[in-house]
Amino acid sequence: MNDRSYRAPRTPPPPPNSPVYFVPDDDVANAFVMEIVSKSVGEILEKIIKYREASKIEAEVLKEMKRKNLDEIIKNIKNNCRTQQ
Repeated sequence: MNDRSYRAPRTPPPPPNSPVYFVPDDDVANAFVMEIVSKSVGEILEKIIKYREASKIEAEVLKEMKRKNLDEIIKNIKNNCRTQQ
């Protein structure tokens, strides 16, 4: 099976009165599948990049919110200490 000249058997022609009108050549079918796969991979990569960018922005926003919350908490503690004295 390691022989490079091996080719998969060709797709048999459709039976008479079959609703199939076109049976693509193996090379045409392979090219079609590769085009679909490459488009899918491209779309998936785009989504990953967008997700990473969004998660970086989200991380920055969360970091800023935590910092502001800590500032508020410290301010509230200071105010509470002043009012209790």
